[in-house]
Amino acid sequence: MGETLGRRGLPADDHEPDADAPPATVARRGAASPAASSEPSARGGARRGIAPDPSPRRFWVPLAALGVLLAAALVAAFWLPGSSGPTATASRPASPTTPASPAPSPSAVTSPLPLDDATLQVPEGWDVYADEQVQDDRRLVRLEQGGTGVRVQAVTLTSVDGDLSTACGLLVTELESNYTDPAQTTAFTVPVAPGGEGYSCGFRGERTSDEQPGTVTFTILRRDADAHTLVLRASVPDTAADDTQAAAQLEALICSAAASFDVDLTRCN
Repeated sequence: MGETLGRRGLPADDHEPDADAPPATVARRGAASPAASSEPSARGGARRGIAPDPSPRRFWVPLAALGVLLAAALVAAFWLPGSSGPTATASRPASPTTPASPAPSPSAVTSPLPLDDATLQVPEGWDVYADEQVQDDRRLVRLEQGGTGVRVQAVTLTSVDGDLSTACGLLVTELESNYTDPAQTTAFTVPVAPGGEGYSCGFRGERTSDEQPGTVTFTILRRDADAHTLVLRASVPDTAADDTQAAAQLEALICSAAASFDVDLTRCN
C-alpha cells in the first residue's frame, strides 16, 4: 500500500503573511508570491501531509501510522511531502493554460493558474500568497480574496490511498489544533460524474493565530484514470459568510478546478 499523508506536511490555513515583509510580496491573479507559506491535503492513507505553517517557518512532523504510516499524513492544509518533507521553491509564474472545461465564473476577468493535474481560474481580486513545491515536486498554492479574507488552498497528489472519508477526517483532525473550540460540520460524499469520486468534510472554530472565527471545508476529488487526487481547502471567515460575490467566485473557482482535473461536480453542471 502507498504511504499515508504526513501529519504536518501541508501548510496550515492560519498562516499570515509576515507583517514585516514588504507589501509587494503578494502577487495578484495567478502570479505567485515568493514569501508565502503552504498548507495541507490528503488521501485516506497517503504519504505525508502538509503541516500547519502559521509563519514563514515550516514545521514538518510525521504522523503516526495508518497501517504502516497511516496517520503520517494529511495536515492542517493538505499535501504530502515526499521524503524529508516539502521543499519550498521560488514562486513560479502562471502559464496561459486554460482548464479543459471551465465552469462559468461570476467575475468577468480570471487568470489561469496551473497545478500539475489541474488549472485554477483565479477571479480578479484574488491574490496568490503561497506557491511552493511539495511531495514529488507537486505544486501547492494558496489564494485569498483581498476584500473578504476568504482563502483557498489547492494541490494535486499522486498517493492518496484508501477511503477519501478517512483522508478527509485526518485533515480535519490535524487542522483543528490551530483553532479554538472547533466543531465539525457535516461530512458527505460529493456527487460527481462517472470516472471519479469525491468527499467533503470540515469544521468551524476560531483561528488561534488571529482570533478569526470561520468555517473550513475540505473537498477531496479522485479520478479513476490514474488515482490522482485534487485536494481543495476553503476557509471562509464569519465576516464573509453573507458575501454573495465572494461565495460565487469561490464556487466557480472550485468548479473550474474540478472540471480541469476531469472530475465534474454534479452541482456545477
